[in-house]
Amino acid sequence: MELIEMSVVMGKNRMIQLPEEEVRVMGLKEGDELCLSYVTDREGAKENRVREFLVENKI
Repeated sequence: MELIEMSVVMGKNRMIQLPEEEVRVMGLKEGDELCLSYVTDREGAKENRVREFLVENKI
């Protein structure tokens, strides 16, 4: 198992655009429902001070 990381830039209207080749390799397609999760630094907090996200395909 290997963890793949990539850098992307937040665009206009808060859009995150993934490189086309990476989307293909990940098996994602238009219309897929994704879940974005993030870690907080303490219980009850909403701020993402850890600044890490997990994106999951809800297949």
